Amino acid sequence: MKQLILRLLTRIICWLPEKQAIALLDALCAIRPSLVLPLILRLPRHAIVTKAWKYAGFYAILTDDQLDKFEYRVIDPERIETVPFPYVTGLSTGGNYAILKPKTAIYRFTDVVFHPLSDALRVGDKVYWEKSSRIQFAKAIPMDRDLLAYDKEHRSLFLRNYPRTQKIKNGFSVTGVNINSWGHFIGNFFPKLIALKSINDMELVVLLPTNVDEHIRSLVETCVARLGPYKVLYLDPDVPVVCESLYYCGSPSYLADHANYLHPADIHISQYSIRALHELVGLTRIENRSLGTRKIFIGRTGPRNLINYPEVEAFFIELGFEVIYPHLLTLREKISAFEEATHIAGPLSSGFANSIFSRPGTKIFAFINFARSLDLYFAPFTLDPFFMKTFFVSGDESCTSDIHNSYRVSLDKIRAGLAETEFLS
Repeated sequence: MKQLILRLLTRIICWLPEKQAIALLDALCAIRPSLVLPLILRLPRHAIVTKAWKYAGFYAILTDDQLDKFEYRVIDPERIETVPFPYVTGLSTGGNYAILKPKTAIYRFTDVVFHPLSDALRVGDKVYWEKSSRIQFAKAIPMDRDLLAYDKEHRSLFLRNYPRTQKIKNGFSVTGVNINSWGHFIGNFFPKLIALKSINDMELVVLLPTNVDEHIRSLVETCVARLGPYKVLYLDPDVPVVCESLYYCGSPSYLADHANYLHPADIHISQYSIRALHELVGLTRIENRSLGTRKIFIGRTGPRNLINYPEVEAFFIELGFEVIYPHLLTLREKISAFEEATHIAGPLSSGFANSIFSRPGTKIFAFINFARSLDLYFAPFTLDPFFMKTFFVSGDESCTSDIHNSYRVSLDKIRAGLAETEFLS
């Protein structure tokens, strides 16, 4: 029945004059919004209504040639990077993975419109959507807040329009999908701040959504203040931005928005990001700090966790580990805990991204479900300048298609893993 209704509505809208067709779409938005998107996608692309409707519109993705005129500066060239595979007890003892890293450039757009929780930058009737140029994007599930549909065949986006906007004169973007995820922030957004050193514009403000957590706010404010005479301007995360002049640093790393299954190329923390993180972490350090010898166990609640978490936590407490929940600490307490840690253990989570604050050579012993046994997020941190010693222990679990499933790791398997990796020595 629904398909019959859609066919009928498609014919009616194509037959009606523009004003009446738009009025019909407006009415559908009010009474049957679930019909609007499938209806729009059935309409011929040349239909006037798809260009004139106030609630949404199609935007063609910028070609490389069109994008070139907005390029401000290349800050990291295209190259092949070698990424080490993780050590997974009973599965992998290492190895290397070579991956193509596209160039990272700063772009300067004028009269650009973007949603703070989207990676789509609207430039006139075109859009810059950087992640779609990556080969691995073929399996990603985009999570842009204003995205209604992606027309892959015609390389265009169908984006929602909004009645209100916030106007900015001159900004530098630290916005986009998953900006409030600590792991995504550390791996992809935080390194962008180093690009401020390559921009000669003291009038710009750094743009950050208000919905980011307090630790992200503090890190950005601290580093921005030490990189130049810049200020941070907080954006309403639900209201699109109209910016007269926007500096946009392309993603130095790649982290898929979301996926139904995992591939090693879903995550690539580039060498540029690693160097940038090391420099930015240096801006947060307290001089003459005393380094302790703490052993910390990162606590975890919620999904993708150890089914036998209580007994594993108790086991590590007996080994002298203290349990911490990084998100419950102040930023200074969190930085101090990881600076002083010589050993870090626990079920893998974004909390382990705090190891960027740890000293070189810190040992990491993390538990993971099998779907993430070749997760390469932490692989580059084993290289210069962090030199982390990272070991994974994969869980025992039922076969499932859920990449976030929980798992069990027996104490015998943990003891064997500790002995095999000499983690505690």
